[in-house]
Amino acid sequence: DIFNRWTPDNTQTDVPRLQIGYQEANYSSDRFLVRNDAINLKNVTLGYTFPKTWMTRAGLQSLRLFVSADNLWFSSKRQGLDPRQYISGAQEAAAYSPIRTVTFGLNVKF
Repeated sequence: DIFNRWTPDNTQTDVPRLQIGYQEANYSSDRFLVRNDAINLKNVTLGYTFPKTWMTRAGLQSLRLFVSADNLWFSSKRQGLDPRQYISGAQEAAAYSPIRTVTFGLNVKF
């Protein structure tokens, strides 16, 4: 949006001009209320527990393999804005950028 802001050469826009020191210019504005259809695949866990008959032959009680993933995929029609983040520019202790995490595991019972 910043490339389409008001300038003396670009007066036919709905994006306000940049003004130094006036950060509250849009606090009470509804111009940032836009449709933001998004889809987020946040958490997936897949696992396989081997059959007991196989495990008794191997001398084990049980064996399970698994993979777990967080923040696998995110898609939004709105470019340049992550709706999972604050848009006011404020920093909060609980705010973080979602990172992708993949964990592999093995549970064995002897």
